[in-house]
Amino acid sequence: MQRTALLRDRRFYFIAIVAMGLGGAMVDSSFNNFLKSNWDMGGLARSSLELPRELPGFLNVFVAALLAFLPGRRVGAAAFALQALGIALLGLFSSGFSVMTLWLFTYSLGQHLFLPLQQSIGMELSSEGGEGSLLGRANAFKNGAQLVGGLLVMVTFGFFHSTFTANFLAASLVFLFGALALFSMSAPKKDRRTSSLILKKRYSLFYILSILYGTRKQLFITFAPWVIVTIYGKPTSVMAALYLAGGLAGVIFQPLISRAVDRRGERFMLGLEALLLIPVCFFYGFSHFVFPE
Repeated sequence: MQRTALLRDRRFYFIAIVAMGLGGAMVDSSFNNFLKSNWDMGGLARSSLELPRELPGFLNVFVAALLAFLPGRRVGAAAFALQALGIALLGLFSSGFSVMTLWLFTYSLGQHLFLPLQQSIGMELSSEGGEGSLLGRANAFKNGAQLVGGLLVMVTFGFFHSTFTANFLAASLVFLFGALALFSMSAPKKDRRTSSLILKKRYSLFYILSILYGTRKQLFITFAPWVIVTIYGKPTSVMAALYLAGGLAGVIFQPLISRAVDRRGERFMLGLEALLLIPVCFFYGFSHFVFPE
């Protein structure tokens, strides 16, 4: 009976992971075009929008503390519900910039709230020694769903001239499906162990590298698609196609990178990544001097 319940919970967990990948891809591959089409904002306004979008990542510590009395699966269901609510309101009632920012904050809060829960819930459901296998399957499901999401946006906008409202409402339904899946899981006994934030001097280099990595990543994921949308004027269908191509590249190269890490070590691969990103970011920034707009 216990084995049957575990398998049932795993199925619901994988459904939620698929919903996260599918709904997230539908939003991410169209969001910059939504901003350009509805608000025609410049680079400064676009960068300022990252504050309410990323603030939930910082507030997540306090929100998680307030919801500590709930099992992680129930918090995950609430996180999906917040994403569904935020993205639906973003598509329907973005009458002003401040209102749109509020809906974006709501969506992002749910998104950041579930990120750490993805692995913790997976660990709860894994058998002893099988944590990596279950989390690997979850990641594969998420990657596959992201590819489907990008393909869906590319087809609906490219051939059926879909609207951002319809796209966001469809993504909202996907997130609701994920919330229902997590809510349908059995509630485990609450773990009474407490955790605290640990800072140690010997890890200072790791902390610095994490800050630099986060800064670089945020700059690139914010302005790389923004350059394509604003300078080169590419429509949503093209952005979704690029999103799809990036996802396919990830599916192909992730196993190769994993094997390289096993052979050469984490330090070598992290250094190689940093070196390769220097010319990528440099040429990306000056691409408009090479390629016609």
